Amino acid sequence: MVRKTTKKPVSEAAEAVPQGEKKFQKGDLMKATAFTKIEADFLGAFLAEESYTLEEAKKELSKLRKEQVK
Repeated sequence: MVRKTTKKPVSEAAEAVPQGEKKFQKGDLMKATAFTKIEADFLGAFLAEESYTLEEAKKELSKLRKEQVK
């Protein structure tokens, strides 16, 4: 039997925060669909245990890609 799901209403507080401004823990970023599995592995290995916005995490990945391999 198919179960019908309904969308939950978005709270006003969530709408007030711009999407790029929200900070996420390292573990949450690793699970985000915005990153591939390989990118998530890099985030897990190289990010400090802090909160990051999606934009900050993407910048860190960009820096890692530009580093020279030793």
